[in-house]
Amino acid sequence: MDQSGQHCKKGLIVDFDVKGNLASVERSVAFLEKEARPASAVTLSRTYDTAIEDLWDALTNLKRIPRWFAPVSGDLRLGGRYAIEGNASGTVAECERLSHFKLTWEFAGDVSWVEMRISVEDAKPRLTLTHTALLSPHWDEYGAGAVGWGGRWAFSGWRFTWQSRMPPSPTKWSSQLHGMVGRSSMAAARVGCRQP
Repeated sequence: MDQSGQHCKKGLIVDFDVKGNLASVERSVAFLEKEARPASAVTLSRTYDTAIEDLWDALTNLKRIPRWFAPVSGDLRLGGRYAIEGNASGTVAECERLSHFKLTWEFAGDVSWVEMRISVEDAKPRLTLTHTALLSPHWDEYGAGAVGWGGRWAFSGWRFTWQSRMPPSPTKWSSQLHGMVGRSSMAAARVGCRQP
């Protein structure tokens, strides 16, 4: 990435305002009970300059998901199983087209829950992602980073899913960006995003 905030690779220049994109994401951490056990819910929310149908397609189309997240395989219909390459897998637990879906997030022997909801705000679709996890030693070590604060980058990346000039696949991002995501997760764990 050069100083202007543009990503340069093989002659491709993508104008990307990192600070502006991160500032556009609302974040919160809540502590609650899930299955009669202490849990945390990390929520990210933002609006997008696109149609609801396009945002829904970006979230549920196996060909588009790798543009902003990672390769996913499986069946994304209600009751279907999915797998994220090199990461989590799970089951689609609820799905209402153009409105919301819920899925289990099964990783490293733990199960957590992800919900994505689409609403309309000022004639733009607002996406709200909530990832709920039972409190565990993993949470104690990483705080809010335990449920993947890398999602902030995915939220920023969604703006590319409907643009014609695409950035490199997240699986090909530079080691600098991967390091920055890791450091931001560790920072989130240190700044009070832990159980009170």
